[in-house]
Parts: sequence; structure tokens; C-alpha cells
Amino acid sequence: MATSNTTSTADAAIVSEPEADTSVFALDKIPPEQRDAYWRKHIYRADKEPQLTVRGAIFGGLIGILACASSMYTSLKIGWGFGIALVAVILSFVVFNFIRSVSGGRIKSMGVLENAATSSVASVTGMTTTHTVVSAFGALMLLQGVPAPWYKMVPTLFFSALLGTCIAIPMKRALINQERLRFPSAIASAETLKSLYATSGNAVTKNKVRTLLGALGLAAVLGIIKQLPTLASAFAEIGKTKFADFCTRFAFVPDAIGLPDFLNPLKLWGGIQGSTVVSDKGVKAVVPEDANLPGVSLDASVLLIGAGMLCGLRVSLTMFFTAIVLDWWVAPWLISQDILNAGTDIFRNIEASVDAQGNFTGFRVVYWSLWMGTAIMVMSSFTALAFQWRTIGRAFSGIFPKKGAPKNDAGDDPVADVEVPMKWFVIGVIPSAIGLIITLHFAFNTAWYLGVLAIFLAGAFGLICARSCGEADTNPIGAMGKISQLIYSVMPGARGNVSTNLITGGVTAAAGGASGDLMSDMKLGNLLGLKPRIQFWTQLLAICIGTTIAVPVWRLLVPSVEALEKYPAPPARMWKAVAEFLNDPLISLPTTVYWAMSLGALIGIAIPVCEKLFPKYRAYMPSAMGMGIVLTLPAAFNNAASFAIGAIAVWAWNKFHPKSEENYSVALASGLVGGESIACALAAMAATAILL
Repeated sequence: MATSNTTSTADAAIVSEPEADTSVFALDKIPPEQRDAYWRKHIYRADKEPQLTVRGAIFGGLIGILACASSMYTSLKIGWGFGIALVAVILSFVVFNFIRSVSGGRIKSMGVLENAATSSVASVTGMTTTHTVVSAFGALMLLQGVPAPWYKMVPTLFFSALLGTCIAIPMKRALINQERLRFPSAIASAETLKSLYATSGNAVTKNKVRTLLGALGLAAVLGIIKQLPTLASAFAEIGKTKFADFCTRFAFVPDAIGLPDFLNPLKLWGGIQGSTVVSDKGVKAVVPEDANLPGVSLDASVLLIGAGMLCGLRVSLTMFFTAIVLDWWVAPWLISQDILNAGTDIFRNIEASVDAQGNFTGFRVVYWSLWMGTAIMVMSSFTALAFQWRTIGRAFSGIFPKKGAPKNDAGDDPVADVEVPMKWFVIGVIPSAIGLIITLHFAFNTAWYLGVLAIFLAGAFGLICARSCGEADTNPIGAMGKISQLIYSVMPGARGNVSTNLITGGVTAAAGGASGDLMSDMKLGNLLGLKPRIQFWTQLLAICIGTTIAVPVWRLLVPSVEALEKYPAPPARMWKAVAEFLNDPLISLPTTVYWAMSLGALIGIAIPVCEKLFPKYRAYMPSAMGMGIVLTLPAAFNNAASFAIGAIAVWAWNKFHPKSEENYSVALASGLVGGESIACALAAMAATAILL
């Protein structure tokens, strides 16, 4: 009876157009064989209003450029980026309504579909190629000591992203039209757009916009002030002393706030201060009495606080307590053992930073902890992926439509003229695959058969990433890259070649990211009634913009390997460490590192297994990714403490006033992350431009 009632209700909805349900979950209630017809009749609206426009593409590209700089800076600073789709949606709405008001109504405001297309251009431009640049190409830069030439980076990024976009074409109707996977970020964007345009006078909506913009502005101001010393140094170097003095005068926001001396972890162990250390270049230095670990302070960064607000208590507290164990127990013990037992040969376990003048600048325990953190993240990713074997199977089976594909009563496909045709898949995959193989061969000396393998891996991983975005709102491009690195480490012609290992891993990451991006955009379009064919061209346009601007943004942020080494840059350091470990037979690691890696691997396996066995207690378990990533940060406690402050603040806010926290915490946190990251990225690029 329940099925009969549901069917009759759906049939009635199709006949009675004024009563048709167009909410985000409307199609979930319709029988699968009627969904395409229902969507075409009641939700599709691209023939009634503009979708991708010139002004939308330009404005989306501009937001995307800022998002690219923001995402790269955030990845260099803390190891990951944050989506900007919602920020783009709200900014488009606010800016164009403001322009319309200033023009006296002469300029037409954006419609829902135009706004959605604009936000798609912005998010794809800013996010699709960022991870590959910061991780694979960043690691290659650390390895070779120079940045890769632009004419090698641009085609690699472009063909990888194009390949991933085309790979997603066969899956769209299976995952979105029929299976109705959620894609939570797309649902959030759709709900926000509907709220903005349907009830623009709603007080909560207006306050969300004000909260986001206010947080953006405050964080941007603080970010610029934090970067004034960098600008002052740049001006001083070119002789502009007045500008340098001006920047120095207003640089009152510190990078970090030092902890009281009694909390100095190095003083918990004897025999450290006053000892002689030797750098890897043979420069001797004496450890001063006030020596400390670089990360034992509080980072004065609203970006990190905002990130903690978004990540929540589980991840943030895991990072915090892991950092405490590392900096107050493991690190002093390692340092004392080296100094007391190994004389000047302290680099078996840690590295002492000594500048060319022989000044001691700190112990870099991250060169030891990095290996344990990498083992945790890699093994937890593999284990979690193994538990998703059904997802992987459905991803591959979804390429081919099942018998009895949905048709309308007339026997033809009701959405055939608006969906992306399969021939576009063939037309797109063949040239992108050929272009990628040629680029890998001539730019990175990758044998043609290894390039072909990269195509198949990119296809497989792209499909997995697309479904993962739909089911868990997570694009596991990092894990896919690590799997690719592992596979290439045993391939004839690739084993021992670190650059091949890095770049092929980057290719799979870029392809997976592009597949997930297109599917998320397609879900948003399906909810709002956009034309899928136009969305595909929107994605291609954004890829062209993204691959064009990603390289200059990267070169402005990190013009040299010295500039890159000033950042924590966890993705680059982790990819480099994995590539070296898998491919360099001469690599020499201390025994304690192997023990740490073994322990990290066990932890990385145990946590996902426990999450699977005891899902009700998942919130009380440590986060494998949180634990792993803090071990790869040079300033472990410095970063983790700020994360914990943000997470605890949101938790307390929810306890005292849950409604306001639910309405405004995400907008506030997104503004803090976006404002400081954009401002700091622009300031860093400006400092580089001054010296050009």
C-alpha cells in the first residue's frame, strides 16, 4: 500500500503542476523510472533564464583567483583548503545587488541559475588544481631545489583536470539522476540560493551575510597587519625606506605569542642547554639557555581558529593532545638521547637548525615525526578505502547504464537533449589522454607505458572520488595520490625515479579532484534546474582559468625553494617523504623512525577499524587524519592550540545558545579562514612582486 500511495502521489504531482514539489529532496520521493520526466517538467528552468553569462564568468573567475591564492596559502599553512562554493554564492548575491542599487536599477541583478553558474566557475577555478600544485609540484620543488617551469606545469594540470572532468560524464545520470546521492555541499549551496532569492528579507539570511562579510573584513585586516614585516623587508631590500618604516610601525600583530618559560619542554630534560650541535652542513652552534622548540607558542591566527571551528572537537582536540605528547615528551627525549649519547651526530633522530653564521635557531623534530604522521595518514586512508569496497564497485558499475534505462511514456529519453552525451566523453578523453602521455614523457621523462598506466589510474580514481563526494562529501584526492605513488614505486622504469612518482601521483589527484568537482556542480544544477551541457562547458571554462592562473599565483607565493621552506607545507613535505622512502634505496633513517612508522601504521589501521566496529562511539575516538597531520607540522603545538581554541569556542557557543550557533558559526568560521588566507596570500604575492 505504501508503494501504491507513493506512486499515485507522484502521478498527481506530475498532473497538477501548481502543486509540484521542487524542494531539494523532491525527486527522492518519485519512482526512479519517472524522475527524469518529473525533473524536466517541474524543476528544469534553464530555458527560462540565463545560466552562464559573460559577467558571471568574469566575476566567477575573479573570485576563483582569490580562492586559488587563499587555498594555496591555507594548504601551505595548515595542510588543507576549504571549499568556497557557499562564499561565492553569497558574494555574488551581495555584490550584484549592491551594483544594481548603485546603478539605480539599470544593471540587471543575477538570477538563481546565473549565480549558481558563477559560484561553479569560482569554486572550480580556485580548487581543482590547487592540491596538485601544493603537493606534487611543491614536493618536486623541495626535491630539486628549483620550481618546475610553467610550460611543464600548465599542460600537466590542464590535461589532468580535463581527463577527470570527462571521466565523470558516464556517471552523472547513474549517481545523480537515479541513485540520488546527496552531495551535502551542493545541497547546502542550493538551499542557500533558494533562501536568498525566495526570502531576501529573511532576518537570519541577512545576518548570515553580515556575519560572513564582517568576519572576512576583520580577518583580512589582521592578516595584512601580520604580513607587514614581510612587506617591510621587501621595501627595505629595494631601498624604499619610507614604505618599510611605515609597514614596521603598524606591524603590531605578532606571528606567535610565546609561552611562559616554565612551560619550556626542553628544560624538562637535562643536558640540552649549553650543548654543542652541528648542522647537516657542518656548522657548529651552542644551544642557548632559552632554547625552545619552534612550535611551542600560540599562533596569533584567526585562520587557524576558524579552521578549528569548522573541523570540530574531535579533530582539533586530537591535534592538540598529539602535539602536547610530541613537544613535551617525545621531542625532549629524542634530543637528550642524541646529545648525551651521540655527541655531534644528532641527526639520527632530529635536526638542529643552525644558520650560516652559527646561530642556533631551534630543533626541528618534524623531520622525525613526519614519518610517523605520514604512516598514520596513508594507512588510515587505505583502510577506510578498503571498507568502501561496495562504493568502489558501484563506481565502476555505474559507467554503463542498466537495462531498462528510464524513459517516458512516449518511449524516448525526456532529458536526452539537455544531458551531456556519451560522445562528449570519447571526444574529451582521447585528446586529454594523448596530451597527458606526451606531456609526462617529454616534460618529466616518463615512459609512454607509464603514462598509459597513469590514464587508467586517473580514470579509476576519478570514478571513486566522484562517488565519495556524493556519499561522504569528501574528495579523497590525497589518498588516491598515495596509492598511485605506491603503485609506481614497484613499476619497471619508474622505481627509483622520484619525479615520476610525484608527478603521476599528482595527475591522479588532479583527475580525481576534477571528477568530484563536476559531480558536485551537476548535483547543484540538478537541484536548481540548470542545463547539464552548459554546466559541462562551465567546468571546462573554469579549468582553463584555473590552470592559467594557478602557476603564476604559486610562483608569486613561493618564488624559490627558500620561500617554500618558510611554510609548514605539510602536503609537499609528506609527498616528498613518501616518494623518497618508496624510491630511494640509499635513504638512511634511524631505527627509532622505523619503530615510529610501524606504530603509526598500526594506529592508522586501528582507528578506522574501531570506527567501523563501534560507530556509536566514533565521536569519542581520536581522528587519524588529525593525529597524522599535526605530526607533519613544523610548529605542532603552535597550530594545534589555535585549532583547539576554535573548536572549544564553537562547542561552548552551542551549549549556551545552540540556535545562533547553528545559524552563524559556519559563516563566521568561513569568513575568518577566507579573510586571513586571502589577505596573507595577496600580501605575500605583493612582497614577491616588489622584488621582481
